[in-house]
Order: sequence, then structure tokens, then C-alpha cells
Amino acid sequence: MSSSQRSFISYYGASFVNVLWTSLNLTFWAYLIGDLLLLPYAGNRVALVADFGIAFLSIWIMAVYTFSPNVPLVSATLVATIAITVGEWFFHAYMRKYVMDLP
Repeated sequence: MSSSQRSFISYYGASFVNVLWTSLNLTFWAYLIGDLLLLPYAGNRVALVADFGIAFLSIWIMAVYTFSPNVPLVSATLVATIAITVGEWFFHAYMRKYVMDLP
């Protein structure tokens, strides 16, 4: 396989199952804590900070056990966490307007 055909997963040395498990774990905890518990009561900023923390810790903990030893874990985790947090901002707007009926 040439270097241009390598996927993100194979670049960091994580298997599909490990990425799937990390995604399911992160989705469960971020939705439960950030979206259902914090968003309606504490607002979007607090929920985003909590989602950022949950995402960073979940991805970093799983990355320690699944990524290749030569991967820069903090930077790889930070990039993924920032992308997730940006997506959460849009998801929170949707949740507040259509699911929770909040202003």
C-alpha cells in the first residue's frame, strides 16, 4: 500500500475495532453528561467545555493503548478533540431548538 493510500486509522496504527470502541465510549459519555445533563441546565459553553474534556480524555486514554508508540498522542488527540467540539457546537444548537425546545 502506498503512503497516499493509507487511511487515518492505519497511519496511527489503530484497528477499526479500537476506533469503533473509542467512538462508542465517547458518544455515550459525551451525550449523557454534556448533552443531557449539562446542556439544558448550565448552557452551551459549560456543555462544550465538558464535551471537550470528555473527548480529550476518552481519545487519549484509548490512544495510549491502541496507537503506535511513535505517534504524537497529545497533538493527534487535540486535533480530533477540536474537530469533535466544533461538531458539538452545531449539535447543541440542534438539540436546544428541536429536541429540548430551549431558547
